[in-house]
Amino acid sequence: MLFVTPRQVGRIEYGRMVRDGIIRTLIPGHALPAGIPDSPPLRRTMLGALVPAGAQVTGLAAAWAHGCGDLPTVVHVRTDPRRRVRSMSFPLPLEQHGVGIAATGDGFPGAIAPLEVALVDAMRWSPEAATACVRSSLRSGAVLRERIDARVAEVTRARASPELEGAWAEATRALDAA
Repeated sequence: MLFVTPRQVGRIEYGRMVRDGIIRTLIPGHALPAGIPDSPPLRRTMLGALVPAGAQVTGLAAAWAHGCGDLPTVVHVRTDPRRRVRSMSFPLPLEQHGVGIAATGDGFPGAIAPLEVALVDAMRWSPEAATACVRSSLRSGAVLRERIDARVAEVTRARASPELEGAWAEATRALDAA
């Protein structure tokens, strides 16, 4: 049992296990045994297993799953423009965006958006919170500036997005000054 939930062990026992340090919560109601280190692949596995069918986690939640920043309180998901998804079991509030599901590096859609897509979406829908995550990803080399530039241009070409353009300018301002 890699991930532990209250449904598996009971609500009272789950709470006791968290208090005693036997498990540690990654996502509300979903924990890892204390001896297993947190890592981006485990985050993507856990979050991907919870995503409703027909949706893809993006924005700051996907960036968190890739190892950048903290888990946000609201999870943004991409969906097909003609479809709405429902999830009664997702542990955090979902905000849906009918912009289509992004292809991953292997060309197939996945439950978690690629990092550059997630960062651009975060700048579109959570611009203030995204700046630090974008900067750290660029500084660490996790994403290339040219790929983000291209993605921003693609999104703004399809539809003007002052929030995205402002967040991208803010994120790159400190990098240009350095």
